[in-house]
Amino acid sequence: MSPKKAILLVEDEAILALSSKRQLEAYGYAVTLASSGEQALEAVKTMPGIDLILMDINLGAGIDGTQAAEIILKGRDIPIVFVSSHSERDVVEKTEKITSYGYVVKNSSITVLDASIKMAFKLFDLRNTIQQKMEIVKATDDRFQLAMNELDGTLWTLDLNLRFTLSRGRGLVSIGLQPDQVIGMKLEDFLQTGDPRNVSLLAHRKALLGEDVNFEYTHNGLTFRTAVSPLRDSGGTIIGVAGIGTDISQRKKAEDALLNSEEKFSKVFHGSPYPIMIIDTDNGCFADVNEAMTRNVEYTREEMLGKTAAELGILTPETEAQARKIMAKSGKFFDLEISIRTKSGALRFGMATGQVITVNNHAYLIQTVIDITDRKHAEDASRDSELNYFDLFNTVKQAIYYQNPDLTFLNVNQGAADMYGYEKEFFIGKTPEFLSAPNRNDMKQVAEYIRLAFEGHPQKFEFWGIKKDGTVFPKDVWTTRGKYFGRDVVITMSTDISERKQKEEALKASEERLLFALEGSGLGEWDWNLKTSRIKRNERWAEMLGYTLAEIDDNLQQGVELQHPDDREESWKAIQDHLAGFTDSYNILYRMRAKDGKYKWIHDCGKIMERDERGNPLRLCGTHADVTDQKEKEEKIKTLLIEKEIILKEVHHRIKNNMSTICSLLSLQAHSFKEASVKGALEDAKSRVQSMSILYDKLYRTSDFTNVSIKDYLPPLIDEIIHNFPNSGRVKVEKHIEPFLMDAKRLQPVGIIVNELLTNIMKYAFIGREGGLITISATTSDCNIAIKVQDDGNGIPESVSFENAFGFGLQLVHALTQQLEGTIRIERGSGTKVVLEIKM
Repeated sequence: MSPKKAILLVEDEAILALSSKRQLEAYGYAVTLASSGEQALEAVKTMPGIDLILMDINLGAGIDGTQAAEIILKGRDIPIVFVSSHSERDVVEKTEKITSYGYVVKNSSITVLDASIKMAFKLFDLRNTIQQKMEIVKATDDRFQLAMNELDGTLWTLDLNLRFTLSRGRGLVSIGLQPDQVIGMKLEDFLQTGDPRNVSLLAHRKALLGEDVNFEYTHNGLTFRTAVSPLRDSGGTIIGVAGIGTDISQRKKAEDALLNSEEKFSKVFHGSPYPIMIIDTDNGCFADVNEAMTRNVEYTREEMLGKTAAELGILTPETEAQARKIMAKSGKFFDLEISIRTKSGALRFGMATGQVITVNNHAYLIQTVIDITDRKHAEDASRDSELNYFDLFNTVKQAIYYQNPDLTFLNVNQGAADMYGYEKEFFIGKTPEFLSAPNRNDMKQVAEYIRLAFEGHPQKFEFWGIKKDGTVFPKDVWTTRGKYFGRDVVITMSTDISERKQKEEALKASEERLLFALEGSGLGEWDWNLKTSRIKRNERWAEMLGYTLAEIDDNLQQGVELQHPDDREESWKAIQDHLAGFTDSYNILYRMRAKDGKYKWIHDCGKIMERDERGNPLRLCGTHADVTDQKEKEEKIKTLLIEKEIILKEVHHRIKNNMSTICSLLSLQAHSFKEASVKGALEDAKSRVQSMSILYDKLYRTSDFTNVSIKDYLPPLIDEIIHNFPNSGRVKVEKHIEPFLMDAKRLQPVGIIVNELLTNIMKYAFIGREGGLITISATTSDCNIAIKVQDDGNGIPESVSFENAFGFGLQLVHALTQQLEGTIRIERGSGTKVVLEIKM
């Protein structure tokens, strides 16, 4: 069983500290208390076994929690979680500058506190792991940096915004830059292009989406072979792009330099796409292998290190003997064909290059292997008999023909026979006229295609065929020069494209319907050819801005210039994100300048409609809609709503003032009468108006003006009623009000009922007594509301009830209870308790 985690809890409020200590110990922690920053410093000094500190920020006199934390962290590495009743942003940010293990608001549940502590431990362990790895990295950093700077290419990393964060190697020197000059530079600025179709830009954006991309790119007259991959953090999240580029303009020179540089070889060792192995010449064991080698032989690096090729059975005895014989003569070899046996038993072939080098007076064989298994299989296949080839020839579904230059058929496969409905033998010696659909093909042109193919110029064309049953169908035809039993012939392959043609016709019909719909809808339409950067627009597009179509150029720049300057960046980013594959389409609102100089609001929607065979976008199409009227109406509605809010607030303010005026008038009127009964009646009326005024004030402060929390309404009403009586200072009031909402229609009679009950208590319950206690509660249970008003006074006579009340106050209470469809009862005992119950 693992020992308990020891926690130092720094808290100056004793009760809160003891409560937190008990809860944490129940969750399995060992807790020590400190009530000040000074005690916390002493505890850390004398108790080395503390695993984590829960630090209150405000610790009274002396140093506060943040100061104590800073002092502790100078002498000891320990996770500190701050605890405070403050949740303001500046307070939280202040603690984050000291340590980042967590911030918990006081009085949070023990579940939240426990989760925060566990997360702090995880962050602390993770940071320690990272520090250990960083120390290892730092130990080899000098060698790494030296190798990186000497790299005869360029290695770089970019962040999520495609800004350079690292650049190493001498590759940039060839174009007049130093590696550090590009740090912080945006990729598109480096490439000197913002064209979203740029090969390098597209490749880097694909890497941000998780793809590994290899491509060649020409920059400043030099050609580079480049590979880019997503850069991930330890959790696998993509945080940028890593790339490596090699100037292949002088590849041979780079290869020679690479062989002469141990540091350069070491750098590219693990990133090489080719298998590389380093063998200790003393014992023949693998000293190191790269990832490509492990993939090739299906062993892990750990399985190979320290073992010989013979022990693993990787090299065949013949291959190993041949390599040793060559090495004994010259110490190196080039283009040696070797056989490799994988872990699963498969036999692979490679072209090996090897050389013995000396490192620290110790000799190693470095061997690079290029996999030629596919080439070997192809060579083996080419040595198979012609019969085996024709077996494969007849299994292909496409139609394949061998023809003489005069178009006569030498042989056809089963695919051709099936396509036309004839036996294969029927074709032999015939020319293709009988396969040609009447009035559909120019046979002279077909003959010219065959002649060009025979001369070594492959051709592709469309041909309309006719089957034996009379069915006419389209097909694609590819023809090239080849061999047939040693003689020069034309090899032709054709594919039935009937289905594709049908789809093209359907697409054409669909486009015509779309055009009709666009014309009927009044939308502006545009079609952007990304290859030529020309944009085709319809007449409606121009009309929206007051132009004719003849006045609008078909270039992209004019459309950009018509946009409001403040909207250009956002709209261009939306297009770029869609072209890069971040969005399925784009949908944006921006302003465009009309011919009269005024700006109109345009709703622009677009989507990629065509791609090339590599998936790169070729066409972007979309629509424009003039939504200026809609935007102006929305702005007008917003203005009217603001005006409405201002008027509503003014009305509320006046009503509240009027109710205050009524209360004042009733009070003045009461003081003008000498008769106690009249004066009391007016004061009671004033009290009832005050209860309604307090309710109205609460409604005025809410957002919906219909519901109020009873916890916000009853307490100030109770205080207002009690303070109206001269004996209020001798009466203690306890309130137990739960926070639940009630609508204003029912809350008003509830307030008047509470007013009447409290007024009766203050008038009669404590006559002849020094003081007393009033308890008011409001609770909910099972969809019922219970409001209880209780005193410990003289008690109400048995003859008094709400049903047979003689006084106006009790009659009013009974009437309002019936209005609420509730019940009310009197409980007598040590004083009086009145219980009002209504449905939620």
